[in-house]
Amino acid sequence: MTRLPKKVYTRPRITVKDEFPINPAYWNEYMNETLNYILEIEDRYDRYHYFSNQPLIKPDMRRVLVMWLMELCYGPFGFEASTLHHAVCILDRFMAASPPGSIDSNQLQCIGVCAFMIAGKLDENGFKFSTEDLSMLCDRAYSPGEIAGMEIRILVTLKFEVLVASTCSFADFFRRAIEPNSLSTLLIDFLCDLSLLSYEFLEFNPSQIASTALWIALCATDRNWTEELAITTGYSRAILAKSVKVYSTLVNQCIETIEGLKCLTLKYPLEETLSILSRLLAQA
Repeated sequence: MTRLPKKVYTRPRITVKDEFPINPAYWNEYMNETLNYILEIEDRYDRYHYFSNQPLIKPDMRRVLVMWLMELCYGPFGFEASTLHHAVCILDRFMAASPPGSIDSNQLQCIGVCAFMIAGKLDENGFKFSTEDLSMLCDRAYSPGEIAGMEIRILVTLKFEVLVASTCSFADFFRRAIEPNSLSTLLIDFLCDLSLLSYEFLEFNPSQIASTALWIALCATDRNWTEELAITTGYSRAILAKSVKVYSTLVNQCIETIEGLKCLTLKYPLEETLSILSRLLAQA
């Protein structure tokens, strides 16, 4: 698949005229420009399933790789969620932009660790991993030279356009419009990370995934999706209904395979969180 050209930004600009009623301290004169800028970045690239064009790569392979990246970020290194989301976005964009059949399963971990390195350089202060360090993380499956070569290949394929608008970045912005509590914060963060595990979410824009996580978290705390939130996020409840169904299916799958989700236990009380979401989404 050849790389798609940049799309002309046609989405109507969002204008939030007033301060966030709950958290006015988060509002400033740059808020509208910031939101519309990340919406513009999001709108530059299509999100679509790329597995038909990379027949040697299966959805389960991607899932295992993302779980490994999650273990790296939340385990020994304690990186921010933004680094994980940035890495997965680079991974998916590279896979989609690469020529059909050009990605072999033996290259997948190398691509993942290089996406992790690029994201870390952008998002983490003092990121000091060398290609030798990354080779060790991969149990020497790839030499430092192979890792350096793959990093260059990714950057050239993406034309060095590695700035992304991730689900995490939208969630950090949208959550400012609601009154925070510990449960809603937990669910928003968990749902954003959970979406990375399923290729089905490639169908949706990151802003829609973040809005869906926000809506589900509001439902868990007996709050509604208001007109103000629909204006701020750009999504009505009717539009979000489809992504809610995908979340419901994914949560049920995770409950059935909970023993294999060690990566999420590094940050969340997994069993309790899945139980809350299962009961909530069953009513959706």
